[in-house]
Amino acid sequence: MQNPWNDLPQQSPFILPIDQPHLNQVTWKDGDRSRLRFEMYPVPYLGNPDMAEVYLLTLNPGFTESYKEEVDNPDFVQELQKSYTFKSTPPLYVLDPRFSQTGGFLYYAARLKELIDTVGWHAVVHKVMILEFSAYHSQTYRQLPFTLPSQHFSFALVKQAMAQKKTIIFQRSKKLWIQAIPELADYPTLQLNSYRAPYVSKKNLGEAAFQQVVQMLQ
Repeated sequence: MQNPWNDLPQQSPFILPIDQPHLNQVTWKDGDRSRLRFEMYPVPYLGNPDMAEVYLLTLNPGFTESYKEEVDNPDFVQELQKSYTFKSTPPLYVLDPRFSQTGGFLYYAARLKELIDTVGWHAVVHKVMILEFSAYHSQTYRQLPFTLPSQHFSFALVKQAMAQKKTIIFQRSKKLWIQAIPELADYPTLQLNSYRAPYVSKKNLGEAAFQQVVQMLQ
């Protein structure tokens, strides 16, 4: 499947042309926490499928006012843009120490801390891939009444990972992912005990599952 993210506009609003007709049908009220933030670069995924051994399936990138600082950081934006074609360095660039004050770093450094402490930073930033169910930022998630065309590319990446027998973890929204990719229901996935606190840890995965992830990353 052709990568649609090559067509993302270079200026705000950051909306893929193939998604625009669908998103034109949606209205948000002022102050709606589920309003999609098109002044932010979308994040459909983080990582490189050619290197990744562990896939985290999550919901959509969050939003706080502090996230706007990322758009003003040229180094961050450069890596983000490269990530659309899996060329960011490192692949999980949000964990680069250069970006230690960004929202993405603070979020994932905390949720992947135990994994980083166990297998090392290098293994995590090269062998973990994160896939968002929806690429557009919002403060809270709202399920749209349709599937955006851009989502199909991410779904194809998941199917590719399944064909390659990769480890897949539901970090959030198992139900939505299985509705979109019914084959996941029969795939030997892992899931967290708490989606509200989606930390990849022994407590949240269970000892055996956590060790399985560690083995894939070593």
